[in-house]
Amino acid sequence: MNKKIRWIIGALIIISIMLIIGNMTIRNKKLDSKIGEESWIAYFAPSDTGISYGDTNAHMIKIGKSGNIEVSNETAYAFPGIVNYKGDIIYQTTNGIDSLKPINKKTNILKDKNTVGYNMADVLDNKELFYFLLNESFKDDYYSSNIIIGNEENQTLHQIKGFVNGYGDDEDNIYLLTSDMKNKYLKQIHKISVYNQEKISINKNDIILDTIIDANNNMIIVDGYIYCFAVKAHYGVSMLKISSETLQLDSIKDLIKFDSEDNDDRYYPISANSIFYNKGKIYYPTLSGEVYSFDIKTNNFKKEFAISDYDFDSDANIISYYSSNDSELSFLYYENKENKYCLSTYSLDGNLKDKIYLDKLKIKGKEYPHSFIKLNK
Repeated sequence: MNKKIRWIIGALIIISIMLIIGNMTIRNKKLDSKIGEESWIAYFAPSDTGISYGDTNAHMIKIGKSGNIEVSNETAYAFPGIVNYKGDIIYQTTNGIDSLKPINKKTNILKDKNTVGYNMADVLDNKELFYFLLNESFKDDYYSSNIIIGNEENQTLHQIKGFVNGYGDDEDNIYLLTSDMKNKYLKQIHKISVYNQEKISINKNDIILDTIIDANNNMIIVDGYIYCFAVKAHYGVSMLKISSETLQLDSIKDLIKFDSEDNDDRYYPISANSIFYNKGKIYYPTLSGEVYSFDIKTNNFKKEFAISDYDFDSDANIISYYSSNDSELSFLYYENKENKYCLSTYSLDGNLKDKIYLDKLKIKGKEYPHSFIKLNK
């Protein structure tokens, strides 16, 4: 091979590397907090079982609308909550709370605690506080959860008894639906009045049901009621309607019935925070790639649309995020036909607005999207 040919091949290799770097940047430091083009953040990590066995490699991934990918290395934390807060992205870690921008005061509030996330987090806009829910497992004779409430200056940890099945807020108060774990027919609805990150008060009420219910989703609080989709094991999906004042159960409406227990997974919500509210309807995106809606005035429940080119995966290799600023729903999922991840954005009437194939997103090993959010401009 003469020198000229070697030079040409070398130049082509360098150009190829530059093109790859231009589309995917891997770094050990945090992602760039500047938004620039329309962007999403996804958190990839092993399964919670894999993490518990010591597989702690995770990645925070920034996805640009043009398909550019930026990746930072993280220590895995199962199902972390992630929120937009004052022009920053705040998310859960093994130590507590972290962000893309430096937090003025960051403390290890989870020291000596073994927790995983619920993928439940949001912002109390009227209080200018964020909150994150954590699963701590059994504590003596009861099940223990925790809630972090705080801002960029300070965060405080509060204990909640019970396993959290559902969460939501009305911009001032936080509402939780918890399980007793010893009596699975017993649920408790909690109303947490937040005065500041350190001072809260909790009212709660028992709800006895005739079947075991797994909820694990975002509850919608509107017009004096709490609406909570609930999956009845081996039976179907129902809507719980609860008074936000008295915390009394108002009604249960059955929406979907399963043919057999094999169909259970298809009708679970994509993730704990995938459910959202828009103009009188509560939207319910499922692991099957179908999006349903419930009209709170008429109680009408219907299928709105389904994701095209998506094959149901029992490993739940899909995640979604609703942008209230744009009234559109984004899905990040693995498309088996193309053998790559893609990001699809739909209007709420089911029109596909955009679809990006993430050719440069190469995730090594068994990692899955745990959390997903669109950056607010």
